[in-house]
Amino acid sequence: MSARSRRLLRERLRYPLRSRSTVRRLQILSGTAILALLGLCATSIVGLTQARDGVHTIGHGAGPQVVETANLYYALSDMDAQVANILVIGDQHELGDGREAALETYDQRRTEANEALLEASQLSADDPTEQRTVQELLDGLATYDQLRAEAILLSEQADHPPGELPEEVRETYDEAADLMRLELLPKAYNLALDRGSLVRTTYEEKHTWVLVSAIVAAVAGIVAVAALIRLQIFLRRRFRRRLSPFLVAATVGTAIMTVGISGFLLSEARHLQSAKEDGFDSVLALARARAMATVNHADQSRYLLNPDQATSYEQRFLENSQAIVDVPIGGEDGSAAGTLEEYRESLAEGVANLEEEDVDQELRGLLGDEVGASELEGHDTAILTVLQNYTALQSSDETMRAMAERGNTHGAIQFLVSSGGGEGTYAFNQFDTALAEGLTELHQQAFDDAIARGESGLTAWTVASPAVTLLLAGLVVAAARSRMAEYR
Repeated sequence: MSARSRRLLRERLRYPLRSRSTVRRLQILSGTAILALLGLCATSIVGLTQARDGVHTIGHGAGPQVVETANLYYALSDMDAQVANILVIGDQHELGDGREAALETYDQRRTEANEALLEASQLSADDPTEQRTVQELLDGLATYDQLRAEAILLSEQADHPPGELPEEVRETYDEAADLMRLELLPKAYNLALDRGSLVRTTYEEKHTWVLVSAIVAAVAGIVAVAALIRLQIFLRRRFRRRLSPFLVAATVGTAIMTVGISGFLLSEARHLQSAKEDGFDSVLALARARAMATVNHADQSRYLLNPDQATSYEQRFLENSQAIVDVPIGGEDGSAAGTLEEYRESLAEGVANLEEEDVDQELRGLLGDEVGASELEGHDTAILTVLQNYTALQSSDETMRAMAERGNTHGAIQFLVSSGGGEGTYAFNQFDTALAEGLTELHQQAFDDAIARGESGLTAWTVASPAVTLLLAGLVVAAARSRMAEYR
């Protein structure tokens, strides 16, 4: 046998082995690409599911319930404040803004409390403990209503002058006030605290899942693109063909899908973060500040109603004020107990520094922590306006207490319950409006916008991800089959 014949025989014998090797490599490369595509799809679905759960819980579940419960805390506080105002004006029903205005406000807050409790009941339907707390609040509120009505009726029957509360009226009101302060308000606060913990836990978990999914999706997409490019190179070298149109389309489609899904998941993480930090956290803190300021407003009336307990009410006023805006008072290191006068001076100095854009200001507390805490447009102006009004509110309180200390109780009461410029109710209303309709509304809008952006596109991507994956996998299979057909 000639040398040429032997060479041809060897080529024929080797051809089946080469054929099997080519097919196997073709299967491995195409299988790797398809598995990477499936990994990209699975990761995207996990990330999208976690994002949807997070947006739903924060935006439509526990998040709104916490805010509603914080509003409940405010409504309950203001109800008690209005009762204190009604009793402190005694038989002079037209003193200040008048008895009818206080009763109207009480009824409005009572309705708001009912609505908040109804909302809380619906949102906590799957939690027996919270349902029990809601029921206890409803029962306690009914009891408070009875005591409140009895105290007002006794006050009318006694027909007493402003600030001179008969013992029987004081005892009945004290019972109602203690019920509100010791039972209803703590339960409302705990309800918000429990749901707030759920929001924070949900956010931390879902935010982490979404970020990790974005990273894994990017890695899976890169692996898929690399496998597709390697498959394209292999086919070009082994089969000496031009670029496969199927693989080109699959490679470009995979790259677009990888960038799209990774970018979308990263944006979902940002929306969750914005909803939590720019929205939920601030709205909750501001709602608590508003409720505590309302408690202080009620304690001003109680300070005038019960001279024997005036020192206790003043101390509680100071403690709540520090919780709203905490400033250094007492000793240089803040270790010694401070006075209300020192608090006002330190507060005025801190707000003045803020007005001069002094970054070394020392404001803390529910409102103080909001300074510089957000980059929302208009935030710095809004928080400064709130703090200026809060300073004016403290100045108004100082005027009222000075009148009472001079023995002018009637004048102090009239000043407190009047809404003329600079007077007690006016100062409180100005602060409350700046807080609720200015700063809180700004953060509420940020919350709503973040949730809306987080929901936008979720359904589309959830449907598109598996559909596009199937299409891309089909292109890979089509490209591989057309080459393997040559070996049949």
